Amino acid sequence: MLELPIFFIIYILFFCSTIGYGLIFFNLTNIKLSDNNIAFYSLFGLIFLTFISYFTILFLPHDIYFNLALHLIGIFFFYKKKKLFSYSNITAIIIVVIFIGLIISKNHDDFAFYHLQQSLNFSQNKIQLGMWNLGFSYAHHSSLLYLNSLFYIPIYKFYFFNAPNIIFFTSIVLIFINNSLNKKDDNFLRFFSLFAVVYFLIKFSRLSEFGTDVVGQCLIILFLYFVFKILFFKRNDKNLILFSGLI
Repeated sequence: MLELPIFFIIYILFFCSTIGYGLIFFNLTNIKLSDNNIAFYSLFGLIFLTFISYFTILFLPHDIYFNLALHLIGIFFFYKKKKLFSYSNITAIIIVVIFIGLIISKNHDDFAFYHLQQSLNFSQNKIQLGMWNLGFSYAHHSSLLYLNSLFYIPIYKFYFFNAPNIIFFTSIVLIFINNSLNKKDDNFLRFFSLFAVVYFLIKFSRLSEFGTDVVGQCLIILFLYFVFKILFFKRNDKNLILFSGLI
């Protein structure tokens, strides 16, 4: 009976860790957000963690010790700045509801083909060149596979490899819901955000739909939102231009 609550608590800790790395990212880049929506911090926290995974895998595997230390740092930064964020009941409900997709849906069809093998290999070994000679599945590349390996932890091992997908999807949905409710935005941007939310929830309603290309599709739609905002509504916002460029 305690397994599910513990699983959820660990997932929330991972969510807090990605938010913490989002804080680190924005401090390093000196980008100022107009609001403290946790979704932007978690989204860019995942992006920052992806860069970390690419760099660190050159020197050491993403084993349980490395990952625990990594996420403890993220949780520490989140805890240190937790008063910076405001939480609503809607945010909590969305996080819980989308979390359900992590435990009731089957994996993507390609997960057993090459997602699991590559992420698991990064959790046990530093990067090894020429692995494609051992099997065609190692010839595929995706930044998501490097990111997944950072979620390899004791006891649960690879069971949280899909956590980045769920955190990413939750962040995107929260961003567009917040934008659709933002009365300061132009009506066109609000309708665009509402359409994006409906599209995401209908198109990617199951975890099995999450291939390595889904993240790119979602980021393209988010990028279009900021392009429209820059071109037609906020031409001189330098931080907004830099922000959209990073997406």
